[in-house]
Amino acid sequence: MGIQFITDSTADLTKEYIEANGIRLIPMIYQMDGQEYYDSPLGGVNTQTRKEFYDAMRAGAQPTTSQINEITFTEAFEEILSQGDDAFFISFSSGLTGSLNNARLACETLKEKYPERTVYMVDSLSASQGEGLLVHMGIEAMKSGKTPEEVKAYLDEARFCIHHRFTVEDLVYLKRGGRISAATAAVGTMLSIKPMLSVDDEGHLVSQEKAKGRKKALKSLVAHLVEKAGEDFAGDIYLVHSDASEADIDFTRAAVQQQFGRDVTQVSTLSPIIGAHTGPGLVALIFHTPGSSR
Repeated sequence: MGIQFITDSTADLTKEYIEANGIRLIPMIYQMDGQEYYDSPLGGVNTQTRKEFYDAMRAGAQPTTSQINEITFTEAFEEILSQGDDAFFISFSSGLTGSLNNARLACETLKEKYPERTVYMVDSLSASQGEGLLVHMGIEAMKSGKTPEEVKAYLDEARFCIHHRFTVEDLVYLKRGGRISAATAAVGTMLSIKPMLSVDDEGHLVSQEKAKGRKKALKSLVAHLVEKAGEDFAGDIYLVHSDASEADIDFTRAAVQQQFGRDVTQVSTLSPIIGAHTGPGLVALIFHTPGSSR
């Protein structure tokens, strides 16, 4: 008997990491221009590169997203349980999708068929590399000899210490998704006001302070990191973007370098499932600081 990790594609894990660690990835689905696509870094039928997705948005496409249904979860979990293994599922924030409820329903169904097997489940209350970071922490904890129960308890606590701070380029997408009003979007665009957003303890996107201009918004990301983690923070720093310009990515990396004397740990492109609601040009810093609050 072993244990296999499962997560969904919003975790923004690389193809190489997924394959090297034997992770079972469940693609999420989005619709665009009358066609259905699977969001997966592993590629395959009916997938797009993330560059293709954001180029389509810039050209006027308005994608919509779907939660993972119970049948998909049942098939994914059963593939593992039928092999005699347990499953460890780390999900996209329940504050941003209803998928986790469908996963729980699938587990209830499978419990009757596989009474000796267990699906351990952690609501990441996170998105993108925040969710991916929990997957990584869980795998490393399991390698260190912790039991699945200990790993679950560890991640259930650690998730509240994962910080997401981001800013968007164009307010029209937040307006379209109901995150801000039409009036706020119009005034913000006219005055180049950039809202700073984060994820709260319930896994919801929440607006924080505002910055005047793109450069100040990007600098604010690093200022928030210093505020939460300290001037000598030595942990991993993840830069995530939704096809932002090279200039904005380089500017943010340089600000991190200036503050901490080192580059970010990893640069990755945001899942279309989240990007559909934030639009192209988002830039985020994500990090874990044990013992801190969001």
